[in-house]
Order: sequence, then structure tokens, then C-alpha cells
Amino acid sequence: MVELASGIRIRHRSRDINIASRKAQAIVCYLLLSKTGRETREHLVGMFWSESDEQRARGSLRQVVRELRGAFARIDSDALRVDKNALGIDSARVHVDIWDALQEAENGNVHPMLLESRSAIDGLLREFETVDPSFQVWLNAKRRSLGEQIAQSLELVLVDRARPGIEIERAARALLNLDQTHEVAAREIMRQRSAVGDIGGALSVYKALWDTLEEEYDVEPSQETQELVAKIKLAQPEGQGTPAASETALARVQSYAELSIDDETPSQWAGSRNRASSLAMLSNLMIEVTEFDIGAIASESHYLVKGFRQELLACLIRFREWKVCETDAGAQLGNAHIFKVEASAYQALDTIRLVLTLRDTSTGVFLWSERLALSLESWFELQQKIVRRLATALNVHVSVNRLASIGEGRRHDLAMYDLWLKGQTMVLSFDPKSWHEAANLFSQILQTAPTFSPAYSSLAQLNNSIHLFHFGVFRSQERAGEAITLAQRAVRLDGVDSRAQLCLGWAYVMSNQYDKAGLHYALACELNGNDPWTLISSALGLAFAGDAERSQQLADYALELSLDPSPTHWGYQARIRYLHGDPIGAMEAMKNAAAVPAMLAWRSAVLIELGQTAAAQKSFTDFLNAAESNWYGRSSASPENIVRWFLHSFPLRSKEAWLRLRNHLAQLGAPVLRLEHDISHISQAPNHQTHIPME
Repeated sequence: MVELASGIRIRHRSRDINIASRKAQAIVCYLLLSKTGRETREHLVGMFWSESDEQRARGSLRQVVRELRGAFARIDSDALRVDKNALGIDSARVHVDIWDALQEAENGNVHPMLLESRSAIDGLLREFETVDPSFQVWLNAKRRSLGEQIAQSLELVLVDRARPGIEIERAARALLNLDQTHEVAAREIMRQRSAVGDIGGALSVYKALWDTLEEEYDVEPSQETQELVAKIKLAQPEGQGTPAASETALARVQSYAELSIDDETPSQWAGSRNRASSLAMLSNLMIEVTEFDIGAIASESHYLVKGFRQELLACLIRFREWKVCETDAGAQLGNAHIFKVEASAYQALDTIRLVLTLRDTSTGVFLWSERLALSLESWFELQQKIVRRLATALNVHVSVNRLASIGEGRRHDLAMYDLWLKGQTMVLSFDPKSWHEAANLFSQILQTAPTFSPAYSSLAQLNNSIHLFHFGVFRSQERAGEAITLAQRAVRLDGVDSRAQLCLGWAYVMSNQYDKAGLHYALACELNGNDPWTLISSALGLAFAGDAERSQQLADYALELSLDPSPTHWGYQARIRYLHGDPIGAMEAMKNAAAVPAMLAWRSAVLIELGQTAAAQKSFTDFLNAAESNWYGRSSASPENIVRWFLHSFPLRSKEAWLRLRNHLAQLGAPVLRLEHDISHISQAPNHQTHIPME
């Protein structure tokens, strides 16, 4: 039995395993909480010795392994698994209290630890937070993930009216321990206490909720909660037969309410008295965020509205309560319940205003409308309030502390944030010339605000990928090293930013340091596991790094989460499937992939493997023509240089995979005889350059 919630304690046959060093204890905890119970030595080095040189870190890991072997041997336990490549613990031989709590919640029960402590999850392994910065980032993400999984299961208990009131109250108390701002749980406890005549107990729950919201977030409980406490004070309890929880069990009636963001135009709500199913509990609850209409505002302000939409999408994706898509995916989703967010921007003197609406696509009913003034000063508050409005309209509980995390740490850098948004809009245009302008903006930001983490990530992103959008420009050691330095700086400044971790993973892949990359892809996915882009980008990086198993798992999950995958997403899926030896799957993905020139070469390789020689030849010829027309290299755009650039652009660790790609192109007449797979040097190509000419 392993206890982690109240400090690590490992028992085997009534004997405790005594592990002396904190680092060794932390590694055991990490293995017990990881999905597989096993990790490579390279991964452990990166997780627990991220600030040490590799030789010293490996020596320290060997000492830890010796200590753990001795500790497990002293109590005759064979649960520890050690080989030359990896370290693990046999999960079939151990019971971990945290996993037991999760399993109990999934079965509709409440583990005692969730009732005994308010820090069972938030305080998990607190004594090991300072072991290493990378481990601390992972631990924060793991706590959040575990807490959300348990909460989602217990929220189902609240709407199960067949359960006795005491079981529902236990689930509500556990939820309130997990999240002291969980108003749905607080209201349920208030109802249950009131129903048995414990008015004082109901009011004490309300006071505790009020104090928490006021002291920590400077907000009041919702109108619904305040109305409930008023009824209780008037001795008018709702009773056990009344719909409970968030009223999502049977129906919720929302009528016009004053919920204005800018205090000028009231929000308008429309609801149905006959909504019989619990929208909050539907696994197919979808939010579609359409392109915002920006035709009525000046072109120099377009970046602000586009940036707001992109950041709003990033906010929405963080919540497990719904899935998010960007385009009309209704035809592909069967019985999915889709709600569409639409917005139009217009100019009012010097102010940009957005009119947002939320529409139930199954009924055509508008559930919410809002007019707001868009400005950097109110940027993050507006995002919080929009998420809160959406959650309320959809009968979904979103805790105040999770809302408060939106934009955390960036509120004092609004001028820099404005410049960064302009730069990101340029990057997303995928126009090579715009990338230079974006790089200048990001550099300008860092001269003024050297602690602004997103600018470091964006510059690293440019260094990681600029060769892919400039035909004839090769990867270089200098640019790869700069990308690593920038991404490391971003991670040090904001380790819980998934984009920073993702950029660092790609920086290591582009410099052929594959073992280090895997750790940061894993951290990015732990931090933002609901974002299909984070997942598919990590999946492709892992495919290049030769980790086929984890790559395929992430790619499949990314596709599952993506209601309507973008052409870029399909392009990533196509390359992953080709590298994993699935040409049929790759060709299916390519049917929806972005028609970028480099994809033509990948398509040629897939077609030749499928035996479609004529189609492959045409695709390859189209690739050569496109490359010649868009050539940025200093060397001539000859077929030999074009193919050399292509094979050099994608950092494939596997020699077998690289040779397969090379040989498929060779069958189409590509001049590849002098090209060999060599990951020891980033660039062996002639006339490669670090800086891109501006022609």
C-alpha cells in the first residue's frame, strides 16, 4: 500500500520501505503517479536534474537506483523494475491511495481521504515541490488533472436523484474540499442540511463560501446561491424532492437577466422549461467559435480582434467540461449538442466593440448575447467573464479559481501584450516576409520587458520552423542553439505555460537532442491535455524523435478531441501515419491536409508506397516547381538542392524512416545518391544560412 496524499509512505507486508533521499522518494512518487509506472532514464534525468549537466545527472540517477534497489530488497519486494534503459514500479503489485480515490469516484463513491482533508489533491507531494523545477511543473499539472477527473465523477453523483441524500451530501462535501469555490456543491450541502432541519449548518456553509470568494477573488456568490440562502433563512427549504445540484438534473429555467460586461447593454438570456437532459453531463457538449466578423473596423485593429478570438479559444480549450471547434462540424458529430459562439466587431469612435451571441444549433434559440468594449486593460477580465457566461448558459460549473488563472502573470505587461498579439497575427499568416516583421516585434518586446515569457516562446517558435517556410534555407546549429536558449528562458519565466514547454520540445528535436525533447512534450500535454494542437504537435515531434508508441497515442487522442481538424492538423496526422508505416492512413489524412508545397513531397512518397506511380510522379513534379518558385536559398534551386533541403528540414531520428523517405523519392528520379542520414550535425548542406534575406 502506498500513501501519497498525506506524505509518502510505502508499506509491504506490514513493513515500511525507508528511502533516505528526497530525490529518490520523489522519483518513486513520480513513477507511481505516471500513466505507465515506467520511464526512461533520459526522461528521469530531464525531470529531476533539469539544471545539471548530463554527465553529473546520470551519475546522480545511478546513485538513486542503487538506493532504491537496496530499499526494496530490504523488505523482499520485487515491485521495482530496473534495466539499462528505464526504471519502473509494477503497478499490479501496489495500491496507491490517490488512484484508489479516483477509482472510487468513477464508481460513484467517495474515498474517505476526500472528506478528511481539504488538501488531498492540492497538497499532494508538497514536500517535494523544490526537488526540481521540471518536477514542480509536472506536479502542478498532475494535481490539476487528478482533481478535475475526480470532480467530474463526483458531479455525476450530485444529479443522481436515486441516491440517498446522505450519499449526495458526501459527494458535495468532497467536491467542496477539492474546490472551496464550488458553488454547486455548496448549494447541495445547504439543501441537504436545510432538509433535515440543520439551518445553522446550511448557513455556515454559505458563510464559508462567501468568505472564500470575497477574500481570495473579490466576488460574491452567484444570484442563485444568494436566493437559496434567502429561502433557507425564511424557513422555506426546497426539500429533497426539488431538483438539486446545478439544476442540470432535470431542467433549468433561465429568463432575461442583467449580466452586462460593460454595464451599458444588459445580457439577454433565453431558456427552455423543457430541457430534460443535463447539458453539463453530456459527453458531447460542443462549443463552436466561428470566425469573428471584422469587416466594420479599421484594418490596423484587425489583429486585436483576431488575437482576442485566438486567446479566447485557448481559454476555452483548457476546460474539460466541453469540447471546442472553430468551424461548422455539425454534420460530422452525429448526436453532438453544439452551441455556436458568433461575434461581430464594429467601431464606436476610438473604441472597438464586440457583439457576441451563443446559439443552440439544435433549436436555433439564442441563449446569450453580450456587447462589450474590447481593450487591453480589460482583456483578461473579459475572457473570464465570457467563460463564466458560457458556463452559466450551459449549466456547467467552472470554479472561480480556475477562471482567475486566465492571463495570470501577464496583466502588468499590457503594452507588451499588444505588441505580442500583433506579432502572433503575423506568424499565423504563414507569410515568410511577415515573419521577419514579427521577429522584430518580439525582439523589441524583450528589449523593453526582458521577463515577458510569451515573446521568448514566439521567437523560439520562429527559429524552430522558419526553415520550413523558406525553401532552400537549412537548419543550422546556430539557429537551433538560439531556439533552445529562448525556449529555456520562456520555461524558466513561466513553466506552466504549455506553449513554452512545447516550443522547448521542438527546439530540442530541431537540434537532434531527442531524449530531452520527450520530457517537454509530456509536460506540455500534462499542462494542456485538452488542446488538440498541443497534442498533435507533440505527437509529430515524438514521431520525429522515434517514439512511435507515444506519438500514435497522442495523435489518436488529438483526433478524438478535434471536432473538425484543421488542414494543418491533418498534415501532421499524415506525416505521423507515414512515419509509423501506415501509407493508407497517411493518404486518407492527406485528402484534408493543407496544400503547402512541402506536403506534395510527402504525398509523393505515400503514393509511391501505395503503387500509384503516375500520381506520385505528378505530385513530385509539382513539388519541384513550387519549391523553385518560392526559393529563398543562396544555392541554386536545382532538383538536387531542393531534395537535399527537403530531406534535411525534418529531423528524423530513425535512420530506417529517413532512408524509406529518401528511397521513395529516389524511385521518382530524385537525385539522392549522395545524401546520407546523419544526425550528428544539424547542417551539412552547402550555403545554409542563419538569417533569411528579405527579398
